[in-house]
Amino acid sequence: MDVISLTQNQFRRLTPFSLERGVLNTEGQIYYLDKGDWQYVNKDLLFKKPYVLEEYVLANKLVTINNLNSNVVFNTLEELVFPKYLVAIDGVIQGFSLENKRNTSNLGIILNSKVVPMKDKLLLLKKVGILLSKVHDLQKNHVSFVFGDLHPYNFLVDKDKNIFAIDLDSAYFGTRVAIPSYYLSTNKYIPKMPNKYFFNQKGFSFPDLNSDLFCYNMMLINTIANKNMNSVSVENYFEYLSYLSSMGFSNELLQSFENIYTSSDNANPVDLLATIPMNRVYESGYTVFEKKKEWGII
Repeated sequence: MDVISLTQNQFRRLTPFSLERGVLNTEGQIYYLDKGDWQYVNKDLLFKKPYVLEEYVLANKLVTINNLNSNVVFNTLEELVFPKYLVAIDGVIQGFSLENKRNTSNLGIILNSKVVPMKDKLLLLKKVGILLSKVHDLQKNHVSFVFGDLHPYNFLVDKDKNIFAIDLDSAYFGTRVAIPSYYLSTNKYIPKMPNKYFFNQKGFSFPDLNSDLFCYNMMLINTIANKNMNSVSVENYFEYLSYLSSMGFSNELLQSFENIYTSSDNANPVDLLATIPMNRVYESGYTVFEKKKEWGII
């Protein structure tokens, strides 16, 4: 891969990139790297400089970035935004570049919005599910790739409602390196299932297909419930699924949500999103469920 070389003085002159309000990046600082300043760069780029650059972390990121760029199949997936260049400061690799996707919004912001209709949120989540199916189908071609840290804030949405997956330096190609996944590492109930989800002593997960699908199912049910269901006890979680059943949600979709807490392999329910009863979807929120439970209605 080509390397964009900066001196410390050039690095200090870079302008920090400001994330949307409400979007947090715990992995590193991002800077503008404008086109025209660097040889062979013909478009605006962002420079991501990770906070943690321990040897094993950087080594895995370099392998991942190289595999993304060298495997032809990934170039056919326009939804993936992966690094094109490494970036060195005074001759030492300090990060990598990303395409600067202008006029986009963050999926996490959209899903948390009170003004965006549920049908639009589900349309975007359907596109995430389709992308997930495409990527997991690569397994059939012996390309062992998983996203690892799959969550709404790692997706961008443009004005035509196209989605783009970013932060792919944390993706994995058949490796057994643990990562602090947004969902898996913050769910205190999941580590109690050691035969399905795998963790190191620090509580970081080893990503695989099941963990990717855990995260996608969690993205869906969080949006339907309008709540972080990752923090809800397993007992209340299953009670809420029974409530969704009374609202007319299909047994197949609810089974997918159940599977994430059972020994069964997780499924991608993207084809079941069309079965969601849109006339009951706002009544299906977790807050409404709690109120009905408090009032003795259910």
